[in-house]
Amino acid sequence: MFNQYIEVVLSLPIDQSYTYIDTSASLQVGSLIEVPFRNRIERAVVIQKHSQPLADIEIKEAGQLLIDDPVVTVDQIELAQWISNQYLCSVGEALFKMFPSPQNLSQKTKLELRKRGIETERNRQNDSNWQMNIGQKLPNRDFELNNDQADILKIIETEISQHKSSIHLIHGITGSGKTEIYIRSIEKALTENKSSILLVPEISLTVQTIDRLQSVFGSELALLHSGRRPKDRFISYNNIIEGHCRVVVGTRSAVFAPVKNLGVIILDEEHDSSYRENSNPRYDARKIAEERCIRHSAVLVLGSATPRVELRYSAEKYDVRKNNNSKSRFFYHRLPERAKGILAEVELIPQQNQVEISRNLLLAIEENFAAKNQTVLLLNRRGYQPYLVCRSCRSMLQCKNCSVAMTLHRDGRLLCHQCGFVYRSIPACLECGGSLKKEGAAVQKIEEYLSIRFPTMRIERLDTDAAAKVNVESVLQRFLNGEIDLLTGTQMIAKGLDSHRVTLVGVLQADRGLSFPDFRANERVFSLLMQVAGRAGRGESKGKVYFEALNINHPILQLAKTQNYEEFFAQEIEERKENGYPPFRRLVRLLIRSKQEEKANHFIEILAKLLTVYLADLDELLGPAPAPLTKLHNSYRYHIIIKTTSLQKWRTIFRKELPKFKALLTDKAYLELEFDPLDML
Repeated sequence: MFNQYIEVVLSLPIDQSYTYIDTSASLQVGSLIEVPFRNRIERAVVIQKHSQPLADIEIKEAGQLLIDDPVVTVDQIELAQWISNQYLCSVGEALFKMFPSPQNLSQKTKLELRKRGIETERNRQNDSNWQMNIGQKLPNRDFELNNDQADILKIIETEISQHKSSIHLIHGITGSGKTEIYIRSIEKALTENKSSILLVPEISLTVQTIDRLQSVFGSELALLHSGRRPKDRFISYNNIIEGHCRVVVGTRSAVFAPVKNLGVIILDEEHDSSYRENSNPRYDARKIAEERCIRHSAVLVLGSATPRVELRYSAEKYDVRKNNNSKSRFFYHRLPERAKGILAEVELIPQQNQVEISRNLLLAIEENFAAKNQTVLLLNRRGYQPYLVCRSCRSMLQCKNCSVAMTLHRDGRLLCHQCGFVYRSIPACLECGGSLKKEGAAVQKIEEYLSIRFPTMRIERLDTDAAAKVNVESVLQRFLNGEIDLLTGTQMIAKGLDSHRVTLVGVLQADRGLSFPDFRANERVFSLLMQVAGRAGRGESKGKVYFEALNINHPILQLAKTQNYEEFFAQEIEERKENGYPPFRRLVRLLIRSKQEEKANHFIEILAKLLTVYLADLDELLGPAPAPLTKLHNSYRYHIIIKTTSLQKWRTIFRKELPKFKALLTDKAYLELEFDPLDML
């Protein structure tokens, strides 16, 4: 009997596959198994089967099969190979990003997976009219689309029916009814026997959307996100790969969902930075979604009130209705009016020294409470007080592992928000022994101040710290039910809230972030202000918004006041064109990190010299220089940034040069490579 051989990849940065003998002759492409590897046992995925070894070497036997059925499809394996080429990672690193770990699944759970799939399929087979009547089974509408919504939906539905790969940017102001278009697009895909994927930045902040989707799609819906128990997440994933669920909703990694017959992928709040993965491979879910839609002749829908400057530029420039020679099938759609209510009026008020909240905003909060309306108050700063400053030498208490200030929390801890390092107490300045002064206000202090000022007001806070202790969905549901009068928090509360009772929004330290050393700083602040302002006035009552800032004359704040995205875009695109930033040139960031600063500096100098010889006329190399966050997690960070019009050229260069360069690093330093970086810190 001939041996059966398999090729496997591991979740390691090793750019090759390995051959093993399948003694059972039962393994399939996509199977998750264990294999002996360098004197240890590793998990691996089978990517190929063959009857002859690919090389004349000693071949080991494969280990045990961990899950009966394949955990990835051939389509996912091919996508992983594309990701490997695009992001210069190993195929295994890409593939292991695509499925939730089935770690510690009991035999009972494995049997449950198979039983559930069989029952679901039997139920469908019993319904002979299931495919034909899917549209009749969906709930009746309680309102009609307006003309703008209907026009956009008609185009998207036509593209789905005609199996055309196309990209649709829905640029709609907050409250303009983008979600309704998403849902009806998914319905259209179902009537065409196609599957859909809807990505959202944060599941816990979209309780209304999830409830609506569950009421519409029922058992067709599968949720994929890290907040679920591993067992439940894997069961949902298994239902998708078996074809039992055709509507997938999740966060970033749900873009890899192994749906059958893909019809549409939708990204809500497409501008959100959470769609970028921060560990290797540093993929962008928007790019992955685009590639999947091209491969499957599917439709990609991207929605936002503040679309990324790069996307806004491309969508309008390459709109097929205006440009017959468009290199991509783009459609740029506008929703300029709210489905209900009108945009709230915005007022800028100067931030007063030594005062937590200005008098004007306090009076507005008091009046709003008296009128039995709700208030949203955002301060994008965690903790109680952000600075401890020495009265003698004026040095600021910093984390010993990172180039950031330690933040005082209400429980007395001093916490680093980058690495998590904690000082339980610091009696004196670590530099000179002088006394320390607490300065500034963060969101915990604002919550405390408001609770004292308005003792009968029901106040809740939502930020990363609160989310670790409370059920976020429960807090949001209580807010939507009118059981909370004022919700304060960080940028978490700027997303997803749709309550007709919210008639007042306040933003404290609204100009914070505008001075960050990052060309996207203005865009981030403008987007955040526009998003949170959109929480007000979604019902019958008119809304009011206050931006409190040190410099109320800053151009970005003035544009946010008028909620004028078009003017912001016009100014931003000109500045980027002048300075050679996206969309006019692409960026690559190469960063060296090391426990020893001299090593980080030394290796980045070598790398810069190595790559400089390849610079062409339209290329530019910035650096080498310390990263703005020079020290992070006890490692020093030095970087270079390449501006180019040809990423593909640089991929070829990196494939040639970086393996040799990495060999120099040994264990003294580590190289991070990121294409189209979103964060330059």
